[in-house]
Amino acid sequence: MKNEAFYQVGVGKMEKREIPMPDCGDDQVIVHTEYMGICGSDLFFFGDHNHEVANGAHKLPFIIGHECAGEVVRTGKNVTHLTVGDKVALEPGVPCGRCAFCKSGRYNLCPEVKFMACPPYFNGALRRYIDYPAHMAFKLPATVDTKAGALIEPLSIGLHATKRAGIGLGDVAVILGSGCIGLTLLLAARARGVSKIIMVDVFDNRLQKALELGADAVINSAREDPLTKVRTLLGGGLPNFVLEAAGRPETVQLAAKLIGRGGTILQVGSVNAPTTLTLYELTEKEVKLIFTFRYANIYPTAIEAIASGRIDINQLATDEFAFEDTQLAFEQAEHNKQSVVKAVIKF
Repeated sequence: MKNEAFYQVGVGKMEKREIPMPDCGDDQVIVHTEYMGICGSDLFFFGDHNHEVANGAHKLPFIIGHECAGEVVRTGKNVTHLTVGDKVALEPGVPCGRCAFCKSGRYNLCPEVKFMACPPYFNGALRRYIDYPAHMAFKLPATVDTKAGALIEPLSIGLHATKRAGIGLGDVAVILGSGCIGLTLLLAARARGVSKIIMVDVFDNRLQKALELGADAVINSAREDPLTKVRTLLGGGLPNFVLEAAGRPETVQLAAKLIGRGGTILQVGSVNAPTTLTLYELTEKEVKLIFTFRYANIYPTAIEAIASGRIDINQLATDEFAFEDTQLAFEQAEHNKQSVVKAVIKF
């Protein structure tokens, strides 16, 4: 067996290299990667959007990627729940298991978590063979393929966030941002029985995908005023949930205007710029503002939701590229957002 990986070697530049086969520890498995999804955070590094590469704060080269699934080809001597040939999805964050957050079940807040391709842990998923702790490798049932397995990671964000917000039957939601995470919020909210979902974005292709995945209405905020349109769609009212998934200061501000009295704003997007909010605007409506970060204890739920047919996650992937075409895949995902909603790489 030959191991290969794509390294990011410069801003917008990937390079394939042969690397050693990994060793299999007693509590580990070796997984042959079959699919990897390209996440927005991968593109953040690829395009150097925070200029960390340019100013020397982020060191290259490194292996990118964290949404992955594949087949077990070797198991450590202490591993009993997995065997060679099993298809698995890898949860990319490995917590310490010792801190107060881990012990309370909120291991997504572990300060020592080792998260794939998230500095300072530079070994990502964009390699043919991965050595990984077996307890973070989740077996997929026969009805769930590894393409869906790779998409369990973004789906877990949507499931964890909607669970944390307590959204469910009878609620009305507006989701700001119809990229991958916004769409997983849509899938999760629909699976939880939300009565009406309106999606807002500036890209028509993403809004069309939202309609395909079950949105009741969509708004292109580049052409229409979202507040006016939402009031029209809701008969003059406002939603009791607004889910922010765009990660931009202006959409955070929009969320404050769109939320109805007594409602809940769920902040899912990562906002990396100063954001101004008029707190009285939220106070007079007695708004609940909830933040969410990654996920914890949710992979089994995501797998069950896909296996049962409650969520068809494969609909999320709009573009598939071969491993050899990784450079093209990242370029397309970075520069063609009008056409690419979610790109996956097939090994």
